[in-house]
Amino acid sequence: MESEIDKSFDWTVVILGILTGVLTNLPETLEARKAVALVLVPPLLVLVAVWLFSHLTTRTSHQIVLKTYAWFNASFLFLTYINEFFYITSPMYVYLFFRRGGPLNWVPRWVFLPSFIIMPFLLYTKAVQPKYRQVYTDSKFLAGRTRPALLYILSLTMFILQTLLFIGETHPYLF
Repeated sequence: MESEIDKSFDWTVVILGILTGVLTNLPETLEARKAVALVLVPPLLVLVAVWLFSHLTTRTSHQIVLKTYAWFNASFLFLTYINEFFYITSPMYVYLFFRRGGPLNWVPRWVFLPSFIIMPFLLYTKAVQPKYRQVYTDSKFLAGRTRPALLYILSLTMFILQTLLFIGETHPYLF
């Protein structure tokens, strides 16, 4: 039987899939659509694969690790989608935050980046981990915060690497 937290994640994947389709179709030129798709689609495919493997494995220790990784990845993806949506739809957003000499170009480095790094782990420790502790009562992984923190660092590193791998020079504010 599927737990409530797993059902909520299933809906998260559905919503992220819809957002991927919408965001991919927002830019007007084919080249811009390709750049956006290269940023958004590969992390979503990784997320879906990890979530499917978490349901297919029979060992609960592997399920917990894969589901935790998937929650972290979904959080990173959601925050990336928020940033990408404003970047695509709002010229004022680009001017204020990403253009050289823009009045608020310090904000991405000092506000967005720390929130991107801190918020997913807070979401996990305050909302997701307590629910998983109720479902998996005898889990050593969920007993402390050290192992989830290490997995979080690994998942953040992997997310950044897979995003940078597909972005290349197609995204002007990153390079």
